Amino acid sequence: MCKKCIDVCKYKAAYIQDGILTVDPISCTGCGACLWECKNNAIEIMGQTDEQIMAMITGMLQDKKPHENRNIAFLDSVGYVSADNIGINKISVPNSIRIIKIPSMNRIMPKHILHAFKMGADGIIMGEYPYNPMYSSTKEKISGLKQELLKHNINPERLAFYKVYIPYFRGLANKFNEFNDEIKCLDES
Repeated sequence: MCKKCIDVCKYKAAYIQDGILTVDPISCTGCGACLWECKNNAIEIMGQTDEQIMAMITGMLQDKKPHENRNIAFLDSVGYVSADNIGINKISVPNSIRIIKIPSMNRIMPKHILHAFKMGADGIIMGEYPYNPMYSSTKEKISGLKQELLKHNINPERLAFYKVYIPYFRGLANKFNEFNDEIKCLDES
């Protein structure tokens, strides 16, 4: 890990001691900022390795029927609690939504998005709490992800990014419904 990778860590969880990279697992939030900087792919985040994320995506899209709609929703901790409140309050959302909890949307790399579409995802929703310290960099990365989709002839409208809040779980349910309808329209055109 180079100094640049260490410098992007807002939580100062990584440092070099005696020439060896050390990551403090207590301080590391798994935000993924260092992963975007590491050109050597030398960093893994415990509990959120690429292999684990790919397996979650594959599992969510496994056994998809030919004309079935499936949308992956990557949600941070706040978004995940909000989604949980949707279920607790028995609010209707499309059964096409498959939720994967991620510490920060910065953890999602182009390879994860491309893998999801390769495995049959019709759309991807990314939701993050706007007061997360990584939120501003996440918004920038979403533009890059959309550009990556264009390079692979995938309509960038199939990727959406939303702000999520715990008390506004009905808003998240509405976003799920709207996104599902938008994806159906894209499929029909």
